[in-house]
Amino acid sequence: MAISSKQRLIKYLGWWIGKSRQSNRWTNILVIVGLCIGLVWFASLDEEPQSRYDQSPYPHYPIELTCDISRIVDGDTIVARCPKSLKSSEKTLRYIRVWGMDAPETGQEYWGDFATKTLKTMIGKNKTIRIQIMEQDRYQRMIGKLYIDDADLGLEMVKQGAAVVYRRYNKDQDYINAEKKAKISRLGIWKVSGAQQNPERWRRFNP
Repeated sequence: MAISSKQRLIKYLGWWIGKSRQSNRWTNILVIVGLCIGLVWFASLDEEPQSRYDQSPYPHYPIELTCDISRIVDGDTIVARCPKSLKSSEKTLRYIRVWGMDAPETGQEYWGDFATKTLKTMIGKNKTIRIQIMEQDRYQRMIGKLYIDDADLGLEMVKQGAAVVYRRYNKDQDYINAEKKAKISRLGIWKVSGAQQNPERWRRFNP
């Protein structure tokens, strides 16, 4: 999960308020007003996914769809334009969490950037992707497996050491074996030992 622009702007605003005590009063007042306006704008961009994307459920799960990639958010999340229903040609934006694995967060240096780049490389120039939606979670996100041809991208991320198995939800032995091999081969996040690879633990201490 990326550190939001809103959080960065709040930090910057605090810095400017401190500086205003030492500098020209009116200049800093204008700057602070501008930053506040920007904060409101960034806040609208950083709304929770369920308020920005289509959260209407599909009639059943799993369901297989062909979707157009809009953007790659991070190593385990994408935004895609998917059919609203199997009987409709209309497509809507869906916020999709990759099933079965957990990639390092954007702010989780250095691994967050590594995970995002790895997923981007896997998707490459593909504009469309096959997605098997497994369920809709409590945050109204779609949870799905991503496929290019027959390759399961979530499994490939684990194989390359760009993600860990999300064992709370995934007991698939192929994933578990892939993680073990990546660890033994010291691939990606397993190049060095320690707990920094565990995204769930990192989130707990970096809310």
